[in-house]
Amino acid sequence: MTVCLLITSTLGMIVHMITSFSQYHKYEDVNLLYFWIVTIFFNFMILTAIGRIIAQGVKYLINLNT
Repeated sequence: MTVCLLITSTLGMIVHMITSFSQYHKYEDVNLLYFWIVTIFFNFMILTAIGRIIAQGVKYLINLNT
């Protein structure tokens, strides 16, 4: 379940970045570069947060079994 959610969110981010790239391609390269840095950083933060939640859930399940 969580793996499917992670895969779909990653695919959604990639699609969002591609569509945003085609939209922002009209503007200057500096704005585009800044936008990409912010987007990648934001996506990285989301992925690490999801990873932490999954890790905590796995630890909780292991503690329940033992």
